[in-house]
Amino acid sequence: MLRSIVFVLHFLRGAVRTRNTTNPEKMTATNASSISVGRSNMSELESLTSRATDLSSKADFWNSAVLWALALTALAAVAIVVSQRLAFVRAKQLSDVQDTIAGLKEAAAKDEQDRIGKDLADAVARAKEADARIAEAERESAEANARATKAQESLGLAEQHAAEANVKAEGFRLDIAKANEGAARANETAERERLARLQLEARLADRTLTPAQQLALRGQLTAISGITVDVVVWGETPEVQTLSGLVLDSMAKAGWSINSGQAVSGGAAVRGILVGVRDGSDANTVKASNILVSALRSVGLVAGLWPFEQLQRPSILSNSSYTGTAPIRMFIGSKP
Repeated sequence: MLRSIVFVLHFLRGAVRTRNTTNPEKMTATNASSISVGRSNMSELESLTSRATDLSSKADFWNSAVLWALALTALAAVAIVVSQRLAFVRAKQLSDVQDTIAGLKEAAAKDEQDRIGKDLADAVARAKEADARIAEAERESAEANARATKAQESLGLAEQHAAEANVKAEGFRLDIAKANEGAARANETAERERLARLQLEARLADRTLTPAQQLALRGQLTAISGITVDVVVWGETPEVQTLSGLVLDSMAKAGWSINSGQAVSGGAAVRGILVGVRDGSDANTVKASNILVSALRSVGLVAGLWPFEQLQRPSILSNSSYTGTAPIRMFIGSKP
């Protein structure tokens, strides 16, 4: 098609050139014939020549216009051919793309159909499995109900046995309560007897001081030392001699000054430990007498304050350092 358009353009260009070449010859022939007419017509000839030249210029212009128009037409034809060719190519590409899209859609539809089929098969399988589990659960539920019924029956029987056991247990509790009451009375009696025996043993037992009691007595008396005490030991029994020796030893080790003597038998009887402070003694001496009585009591000895003037020196003393001038007097007698 493009070669045909180029051939047409070359043909038209040749035709125009031929036409332009022919016009001057006609003008020359015309001029020659005019010359032959005569000089009388010279002015008219010149006028016609001028007009012929003007018309020739105009004819060239329009010939050029025709050529440009033909060129534009050829270009338009080329554009049409190219556009049609591109349209065919694009139509072919569009068809290929549409075919590809159709193939993809068909493949996607097939995949989706396969997936749906698989999901449906899985759902059916799960449904069957669920039905099997439901059947198993119903079976287990039936068995559980049966066991519950048996358990209820067993519970009723157990409650009956429990009621009977409660009645028996109540009887046992009453018997136990009575036995406990008797045991409590027996324990109470035994405790009273034990206390009485301990009291009797305590009354019969000799008074003494353990090493710990001696240490405790000495520790309390150390709080106030330098006190002078006149002491009379009443009684020659081993119990009185042993106790008086332990007490006086603890007092001496606590820093107290002891003036003691042993009363000879036949004098007045003294029980326990008596402590007296001379009337008019200073506060420190009175405090010392109170501390002495409190310390003796703390180690389990029977001791108490006694009027000073009633604690008179016996007529006969042996082994005596007793002065009778100390502000505090202490008499140690037999066990009360």
